[in-house]
Amino acid sequence: MLSEAIDEIANTAERASDALVFQNPNIPDEYAQSLMEIAAVTSKAFAAFQEAAAKFLPDESLHEQGYLDAIREKISTIIDMESQIDRQEEKLIRELFKSSLPLSQKLQLENLVRRITEISDKVEDAAERLNILLIGEKL
Repeated sequence: MLSEAIDEIANTAERASDALVFQNPNIPDEYAQSLMEIAAVTSKAFAAFQEAAAKFLPDESLHEQGYLDAIREKISTIIDMESQIDRQEEKLIRELFKSSLPLSQKLQLENLVRRITEISDKVEDAAERLNILLIGEKL
């Protein structure tokens, strides 16, 4: 299940990048910064997931003391970052639809925002799968 969740992160990121490349949306400057911030936090969340997954090795002899706590801390950080991204997403979409942009551009940008923020959702899903494995590790 964890490998499927990781694969879904890659698939979601590919769909978001395809939307950027194929649609080449016109992103007004006042929204570009927010999108960049969302992308930066998403990247940090993914890096935290990579670190947590790397600590979860199948060979127990390679585990450091307290590795389960370190993994749980990373998972907690990922969940916090994903919540932050959700708030940024909601704020950005509200701003988009309050703007004077044409409806078609609003819809295109909303779709792009949702595709980008979906990546952090998938990172959180993978982190939750890892957390389930941790529960099994404790038993």
